[in-house]
Amino acid sequence: MTYSINKDFKFKKSFGQNFLIDNNIKTKFTDKSDIENRVCIEIGPGDGSITLEILKRNPKMLFCIEKDQELYKTLLEKFKDHKNLTIINEDALKFDYNKIFSQYNEKINFIGGLPYNVGTDIVVNLLQYYKNIEECCFILQKEVAKKFCTKPSEKDFNFYGAVLKCFADSQYLFDISNNCFFPRPNVTSGAFIIKIKEKKIMDHFYTYEEVLDFLTIAFKYRKKNLSYIKKLLYDKPYMSSFKSDEEIKTHQFLTKIFKNLT
Repeated sequence: MTYSINKDFKFKKSFGQNFLIDNNIKTKFTDKSDIENRVCIEIGPGDGSITLEILKRNPKMLFCIEKDQELYKTLLEKFKDHKNLTIINEDALKFDYNKIFSQYNEKINFIGGLPYNVGTDIVVNLLQYYKNIEECCFILQKEVAKKFCTKPSEKDFNFYGAVLKCFADSQYLFDISNNCFFPRPNVTSGAFIIKIKEKKIMDHFYTYEEVLDFLTIAFKYRKKNLSYIKKLLYDKPYMSSFKSDEEIKTHQFLTKIFKNLT
C-alpha cells in the first residue's frame, strides 16, 4: 500500500496543510508518544503518513480528525482494513471531544502535526479537556512550540506558556527542518510534548474559562500594578483567593504564582 496523496490534490492554504515527508522524522516523532494499547487521537492526519506510524505501534483505538473532505475520503480508502481506526470528518477546533472521551474509562493521548494557521488555538482549546487527557505530542512552527514550553523564570514567559503551565508540564523535543515537509513551509518546525498534571493553581479557579479570563487580562496589563487587575476583575470570585501586595507589578505576581506550581 502506498501512503501518499493523489498527484492532483490541491493543497489548501486556508487549512494550513504542510505534510511531513521525512521518514526518519516521522519515526522519531511518533516514538515520543505513548501509543501501544492506548486510545489515541490524531489531529490533522493529512496524507496518513503519521497515521501509519501510529498504527504500527498498536494503539487500542485511533481516532483521526480531518477537516478536508477530499483527504477524509482518501484516508477512508487507504485505511479501510484497519479495525482499530476511526476517521472523523470534522474541524478539530470545533469538534466535541467528549463524544470520544465518553466511550472510554481512561485518559487519552493526542498526537499530530497541527495545521499551522490554527495550531495555537487547537492546543489552548484542548486544555479544557485536561481531566480526560494524559499527554499530547504535537508539531508546530518552532517559534510557537517554544512559546508553549517557556518557563516562568524565563524572560519570554508568555500567555501561552502560562495557560499550559496551569494544566500541564511541557518539553520542547527537537527542531524539524522545513525540507522535511511538502509543501515546504517558510519556517523551521518543532516537536513538543505536553503531559497533563494536576496543578495547585486550579485551587483558585472553578473552570478552564476562568483561567483564560484571568490570564488574558493579566498578560495584557502585565506592567500595571496588581491593584489595577483586581479592579478590572473585581466581580470575579477567584481574585479574592490570591493573597499578595497589590502594589507589585502584575508580571512579578505572575512569576511568583507560577514558580510555586508543582
